Amino acid sequence: MKYTRIILAALAAVPVFLSAQTDYSATEQNEPNGSISTDCVYQLWQIDGDSLGSVSQVSFPVTLTLPLNSAVQLTIVHTPALSKANDIYDKNYRTRAKHDQMKINGLSDTWVQGTYLFPNNVAMLNLGVGVPTGKTRLTNNQFDLARQLSLNLFRYQVPIYGQGFCGRAGGAASFPMGKTAVAGVGGQYLYRGKYHPISYTYAYPGLVGPATPYDPEYKPGNEVTAQAGLDLLLGEKFKLMVDVEYTAYQRDMLGGKEVFKSGTRSLASVGLYRQFDQRFFMANVRYRIKGKHEFLDSLALNMQTSTRNLLGNQIEADVVFKAYAFRDGGFFIYGDLRVYDKNEYDTDGALAVGGGIGFQFPLGETVSGDFRIKFLGGNVKSPLTRNLLGMDAGIGLKFLL
Repeated sequence: MKYTRIILAALAAVPVFLSAQTDYSATEQNEPNGSISTDCVYQLWQIDGDSLGSVSQVSFPVTLTLPLNSAVQLTIVHTPALSKANDIYDKNYRTRAKHDQMKINGLSDTWVQGTYLFPNNVAMLNLGVGVPTGKTRLTNNQFDLARQLSLNLFRYQVPIYGQGFCGRAGGAASFPMGKTAVAGVGGQYLYRGKYHPISYTYAYPGLVGPATPYDPEYKPGNEVTAQAGLDLLLGEKFKLMVDVEYTAYQRDMLGGKEVFKSGTRSLASVGLYRQFDQRFFMANVRYRIKGKHEFLDSLALNMQTSTRNLLGNQIEADVVFKAYAFRDGGFFIYGDLRVYDKNEYDTDGALAVGGGIGFQFPLGETVSGDFRIKFLGGNVKSPLTRNLLGMDAGIGLKFLL
């Protein structure tokens, strides 16, 4: 079936909605010699009254896709980034507070993945390793900045710089159901190695003596993910996509002791895709639920299940419309909606809505470029309501090998 490879690709990796500059129908096209793509992405988010002021990131994602033969493909992804908390302007005193130490500049981890596609596109296997090239041993100020970068709401290109050696193995299989539907199932196991996330020294006020170093060894829990999906043709150029995903986490270790276990994550998504000659419209809505976490009770000295949930339910919607098409390119309009419920501590609720435009354009027979920019606004409730503004812009190049 025409869309078998698409559903396999969606199941073989963690589902991520394609960015607005990407033509979804291009998934069917082959690039037998591979490609190199690179971007320069600028992202900025500001929350009124936040202690960090505005947080910006400039990232440079690079992706190498190299088919080794008709069935095996190698993919390498690396994303250096420059992140910082910008100056805070105090309207009452008309001064600016500096965040000189709240900067994280450097490399991210490098992901190397191989994918094997079975004959007739009925199944695929993938193996990958996360090479620990990213920045670790953050200072306490950098760690505060990293926590802001890792929030789902902002979708920073580099939410985490370094997290030690990782390895993953997964696969997916598709099952045609007549002429109008394809079902698929998939799974993935993610191994996380030990690393040192922070490193700093501290001293208690009034005490004489050297500062105490703090450089703990941390081992995040491994992850197991199961996925299922259904693609249904509603017409010759109209498709419905339904996907579900469930992830369970093992316990995190700090200094060899169990300290935390993330709650399970359930994700359901529904997508619509409509082709109009060389143009298309695509919408995708995701609903995410997180279970309660476990933590080390310092008094009982054992793991306890939290009575409250750290994360509320989350709804995200993305829309892409290729409004105008020309040879090897086009003009895109896209929109975003992100709605996060408050958690059971009555914090971390959020609403962000916005959109933007994008262009794809040829620069030669083997080179293409794209530009996109989005603006978003809304509020956060943590627990007081504060205004939120964001911008996401990028320009990229793709070279066919």
